[in-house]
Amino acid sequence: MKTVAFCLFKYFPFGGMERDFLRIALECQKKGAAVRVYTTKWDGDIPDGFDVRIIKKQGLSNHKRIMNFSATVQQHLQISPVDVVVGFNKMPGLDIYFAADVCFAKKLSKKSFLTKLLPRYKAYHALEKSVFDETSSTKVMCLLQIRADEYKEFYKIEDSRIEVLPLALDNKFTAEIEQFDRENIRAEFEINEDTFVLTQVASAFHTKGVDRVIQTMAEIENKNIHYLVIGAGEIGKYEKLTSKYGLKDQITFAGGRSDVAKLLYSSDLLVHPARVESTGLTLLEAMAVNLPMICSGICGYSPIVREAGGVVLPEPFSQTDLNRELSRCLNRETLLNMKAELKSSFSELNLSGLPESAAEFIIDNS
Repeated sequence: MKTVAFCLFKYFPFGGMERDFLRIALECQKKGAAVRVYTTKWDGDIPDGFDVRIIKKQGLSNHKRIMNFSATVQQHLQISPVDVVVGFNKMPGLDIYFAADVCFAKKLSKKSFLTKLLPRYKAYHALEKSVFDETSSTKVMCLLQIRADEYKEFYKIEDSRIEVLPLALDNKFTAEIEQFDRENIRAEFEINEDTFVLTQVASAFHTKGVDRVIQTMAEIENKNIHYLVIGAGEIGKYEKLTSKYGLKDQITFAGGRSDVAKLLYSSDLLVHPARVESTGLTLLEAMAVNLPMICSGICGYSPIVREAGGVVLPEPFSQTDLNRELSRCLNRETLLNMKAELKSSFSELNLSGLPESAAEFIIDNS
């Protein structure tokens, strides 16, 4: 039996990358491989048969902790080797990297010379180079061709080292969609039926632009809105912001939820003005439940959103653009038209095969 070691800094069941990891790992197990996981934290149930090894966090800064995690994992693997090492965070010693993050070298190219000298930037760049540099043999699984092209622009990585995976959405996500009760869900959060419900699925609130949505709610004329934030992020700063704008009764931080499909189905509009978003699994999930959406142009899946009749904000981001587009979409007729176009576009998408393709690639390269 082959053993596959998966490395990810922390696991929680609500992140897009984490959900992709779990589906791929389970598929590898289904194909007969033993699954070992290295992580600093595992929230939620551990699947039967998974060998989860918790690495103690070391270091005062995030980049130091990641560097130490990487070093400790390599020490473990020297003592207890496996057939293939798959990383969901950039680090040395990987056989395969799942490219869930944007290209750091591209971000770094837009920074000042002095910024590039900061220890955290140098550390993150070094971690990325360990995966993509021409001296590395790590193979890379990308979710989008555009992401593969970005890495090829900044590193001399051969095409033979890159595998572009198909789009995918878990079939279980919408399995019970017809049983959802919109009125009961709204009652849970004490939201009137005639109120426009904006929903966002995000754990990293700043990265995903939660503050941008709060500011828009404060600035636009339409106040018949309730903003539902799904995700286990740090809410203290954002609760202060809602109080500052007098929006405390119009915003709910729902925490991590296992019924995301149900909540999206009961909403009127997905808002996702992210600052950084390699792909945006939540955008595909919104499409699956026929939910109109607004996202920033930085999102990897934004071309799909645009083709489906959703709103893609131009880059660089402008608060004025978000205010204007949200105001325009808060209209029942507009939302119905968006839903009609969305339903037609989603039916043409092929959203199967990612975990199977990734697992096959991993097993073949072990």
